[in-house]
Amino acid sequence: MFRRSVRRKIRFLRIPPFSGWIIGTVALVVLSLLLFTPARDRVANPVPHDLGVGLSLAYAFDETGTAELSDARKLTFIDGPQRSLHLGFSDRPLWLRLTLSNAASHVQSGVLVYRFPYIDSVTAYLPGPNGGDHLRIARGDTLPLPESFPQSHFPAFPVQLTANATTVVFLKVESTSVLLAPIEFLGEAHFARTVVLDQILLSLLFGAVIAVCLYVLTVYLTVRDKACLDFVPFSLSYALYVAVATGFGQVWIWPGAWQHANQLHFVVLGLLFASGVRFFQRYLNTAEHTPRINVVMRLLIIAGLLTTASPLLPAPVDTLLIAFVAGPGAVLVLGTAIYLWCRGIDNAAVATVGWAFSHVTSVYLYLRVFDITPYLEINHYLAAIGCTIATLYFAIALALGLRRQQAKLLLVETINDTRNQFMAGMSHELRTPLNAIMGFSEMMKDQMLGPIQPVAYRDYAADIHASSRKMLKLVDGVLDISRIESGNYSLNARPTDIVELARRCIADHAAKAVPAGVEMHLRHHRESIMATIDPDAIAQALGNVLDNAITHAPGNSQVLIEITELHGEIRLSVSDSGRGIPEEMRARIVRPFELVRVNAYSAKDGAGLGLPLARMLIELHGGKLEISSETGKGTSVAFLFAAA
Repeated sequence: MFRRSVRRKIRFLRIPPFSGWIIGTVALVVLSLLLFTPARDRVANPVPHDLGVGLSLAYAFDETGTAELSDARKLTFIDGPQRSLHLGFSDRPLWLRLTLSNAASHVQSGVLVYRFPYIDSVTAYLPGPNGGDHLRIARGDTLPLPESFPQSHFPAFPVQLTANATTVVFLKVESTSVLLAPIEFLGEAHFARTVVLDQILLSLLFGAVIAVCLYVLTVYLTVRDKACLDFVPFSLSYALYVAVATGFGQVWIWPGAWQHANQLHFVVLGLLFASGVRFFQRYLNTAEHTPRINVVMRLLIIAGLLTTASPLLPAPVDTLLIAFVAGPGAVLVLGTAIYLWCRGIDNAAVATVGWAFSHVTSVYLYLRVFDITPYLEINHYLAAIGCTIATLYFAIALALGLRRQQAKLLLVETINDTRNQFMAGMSHELRTPLNAIMGFSEMMKDQMLGPIQPVAYRDYAADIHASSRKMLKLVDGVLDISRIESGNYSLNARPTDIVELARRCIADHAAKAVPAGVEMHLRHHRESIMATIDPDAIAQALGNVLDNAITHAPGNSQVLIEITELHGEIRLSVSDSGRGIPEEMRARIVRPFELVRVNAYSAKDGAGLGLPLARMLIELHGGKLEISSETGKGTSVAFLFAAA
């Protein structure tokens, strides 16, 4: 029943064959916008053409960490590159002195932009009106920009430059991460265009990840595939990583998050790592294919979850966890995926490529941290690009995998329908000659047309009649299973006394039990136990189980039929004292045509339809069939269904 329900849902989903191409095309278009948009000409010329302003940059570290501007003036500033500084890791505050030279004969207004999101705080000391003392502006919950300016995802401060003069601006930067100081001075119009364009592009990336997440969630609600469910937190972590890594989330989601950017980054990094490993664990089915690697993945998930709590952990522990997750942990996951790929594990190639692509941008950023790669403006978007395209890539892989599963299930359904139609047709065709065989053999057995000589012929006729009845029962069983699997079996439910139904079944099987030396006993705690069922279907299921019990019970033994009712549920069980069923065989004997031959049943024959048909009939009533057995002591088969 469950498989048929899943097949119907997957058939309703009908993922278009071109969906993967659509997602891939969207990813390429977004990437092209980021890489080739004309606005990227600022890479070659950091000072926009609409302002003739020269910019020089110098830096110094505050040893005390408490200096204000009056003390900072006494620091020895070291001249840095024209546009950006790379100062590595430091827990000391960084002081920047920016000299802006305005050669124009008129006052020019612009915006000083600090293009790096992983900072804890930036305090700006800007020249006061009419050349007065510097104004202290702390980077806090709100941007110190006019209301007409767009919200910037980087720290930005408006500066007015005096005509034919040099203006000095001081910045105090505090960060627990690497200290990068890419500085730009943009005209107001250029700044507005840049911020709007950046936000559009980041919105596309962020929106693409969210759209993929919602799509996969919809797929999960349709087909209940657990790999899709595990991908939802993975893609959400990607979305959060994009938001934090680009500063986009600090503007639209949590404006005050600037002061916690590093902590947020590490928390999201842990979530991304843990959810990614969990997704791979399900996607690669490591619990079944590689139990030892599955244990390693569990440990990696724990490490990722601990990293999410890094802001609350003591200094040595949080540093080690962050370093492990960002470096060796990510490499270990990649190595595991490659290893499984080499072993031929399904989906390992997809996991390898997707994980590698999502981390190649991080590798580039780490190379930048160690001053191996140059600073480019595209650096600010690498994390977003990598996360977005990795998310789209995994979504395409899941969609294509689901399409393959859909095709297989539809093929299986077609084959099953064809088989059921064949069985139904053959069963009907077999009934006609069987009826003739049974009728004439019965006439011969009973000598209805006169004595038969020799007498042995009567015995042969009786054997023919018994074999025909057995064959007819087999044909009926095949036909019933075909009808149930095709959904054409309808129940005629009505209030029925289960005790009386069991008595009739016992009476019907007495002719078989007596010659076998088996006694049947009925036990019930109440004289009448009512239930709304199809009595013919339950009688057929109970009859099949009784047949098995009588067949496999040893001579001079008992078969116990017990009926109990508890909390609105009826339990109808049949127990024998045979040699039992091995545990590894119990799952097979409830599947059609799975005749299990073990020591306990080596001398018994059958087509393997009795228990499977009984299970299907009980499940049609919303109940279930349970088998408990102990080798050498016997077997008990129980039906559980509602009394209402």
